[in-house]
Amino acid sequence: MRMWSRGLGRKNLGIRFADVTVMSLGDALNTMPQPAVDDLIKEVSSNKVIALSGKMSPPTGWDFVIVFERADILHIIRKMLTPRALILLLFGGGRVAVEAPPERCNKVAVANDNDS
Repeated sequence: MRMWSRGLGRKNLGIRFADVTVMSLGDALNTMPQPAVDDLIKEVSSNKVIALSGKMSPPTGWDFVIVFERADILHIIRKMLTPRALILLLFGGGRVAVEAPPERCNKVAVANDNDS
């Protein structure tokens, strides 16, 4: 999974869900620094949660904990079962043409010229 947020600027973060660990809230809290635990406890309304823990893909490699409450999981399932989501999953969203920014193309061209 890749994620972008305005706060990241031009960066994307990635998570390989195949590599995450499923854990209880208590186990998740034991992996987190105390200030983060205190903030999370204020936000979570129940101990009936599923927590995922792992490392972000490069370039950051940050440790993360994601806590899903029951309502979060139900909302995700509902979103994934919408006609649009199912069509995108089964047939894709079409091809997206991705071009390197001009400044990257120039660097590659200069590098190739220097190789000869």
